[in-house]
Amino acid sequence: MTKGKTAQLYLRFPGLYAAPDEVEFRCENGWFDLLLELSESLASLAGAAGLQPGDADYPRVTTVKEKFGHLRVYTTAGKSLRSEITDLLNEFELRSAQVCEVCGLPGTTQRLGGARLTLCAHCVQRPTDW
Repeated sequence: MTKGKTAQLYLRFPGLYAAPDEVEFRCENGWFDLLLELSESLASLAGAAGLQPGDADYPRVTTVKEKFGHLRVYTTAGKSLRSEITDLLNEFELRSAQVCEVCGLPGTTQRLGGARLTLCAHCVQRPTDW
């Protein structure tokens, strides 16, 4: 994900995303809208539970990456929201399997070379190092 996209997340959700050197981003821009929606859901969930950024149980994103063609987001959070956060992360991981990780258009998970990637019909045709 580009620095411009990650900067948007840091600015919009400072409670969820620590300093730039503390969060690992290893995915393409195509999943940015999913990640934005997930971040909104995590912040809303924490707010509904009465948590504020900085509280021990407030969720913090530590890693955002592609794994086996799906979006994986790892967080730290206290016990009070662990189950709900896990459900949200699983939901968005499943949704990512239908969104091109490069451009954000509808896509499917495919095996290309030794990798599994979720790509649209256009991006799968692009010459790359798959």
